[in-house]
Amino acid sequence: MRDLATNLHTAFAEALQTPATYPSGADHDAMVKQSVDRLAQLSDSARRHVDIGPYPDALTRYGADLLAQIIKTPLAGLIKDLWPELHWYEIFSDASISETLSKGLITAPIAGSRGQLVSEKILSGIFLLAPHIHYPLHQHPALEIYYVLSGEVNICHGRDKSPMHIRAGDFSLTPPDQVHSLTTGDSPCLIIYTWTGDLANENWWWVKEDDVWIRKCWQREASGTWKVVHKEPLRDEIIALSGDG
Repeated sequence: MRDLATNLHTAFAEALQTPATYPSGADHDAMVKQSVDRLAQLSDSARRHVDIGPYPDALTRYGADLLAQIIKTPLAGLIKDLWPELHWYEIFSDASISETLSKGLITAPIAGSRGQLVSEKILSGIFLLAPHIHYPLHQHPALEIYYVLSGEVNICHGRDKSPMHIRAGDFSLTPPDQVHSLTTGDSPCLIIYTWTGDLANENWWWVKEDDVWIRKCWQREASGTWKVVHKEPLRDEIIALSGDG
């Protein structure tokens, strides 16, 4: 695809012109602007070749149907055209999670440390969730935008809040360090995402062990997959900054 950087910025900026389905308070507009501004800094002069590699099982099983149901917007059309050039892989690889979860969450990077457009200021790509997947409570220092291209997903900000139901054509904002989870129903979901701000390779999962809340730190390896490197108690000061209340 020619002019990928320009087209991605233009199409994503258009998609974010309407408010998020569940606006994120007074900082909503500033967070959208941050993401759009970072997209504007992408350049095709920093483009590289990406090997396609073998397709993960989830893509083979659900990819065609998700493409057939994709919404008709410029952003979705760009992704549909780019599809044959994407490299997909399973995100999480660790013995501590089920095979259903590890095989049910796959991604194809477009921009950032991996993907076609090289950038140190933004990560962007495609995220596919299989049906009946629960991506547990987790937090990361980056600001995250999810724009749903096909299917639907529930996103929950915190342990006790009601979930946000996001359908194709909707988008969500997750502020930095906000703890959140994702859950799919009977159908898969296809999302395009951006990460901006602090792009540290850390993703903290909140889990209960022996009725005690802890958090596990996942770090991204050179291959792009994430592995657990350590865990620690879930301290009150972490909870206070997490948007859990």
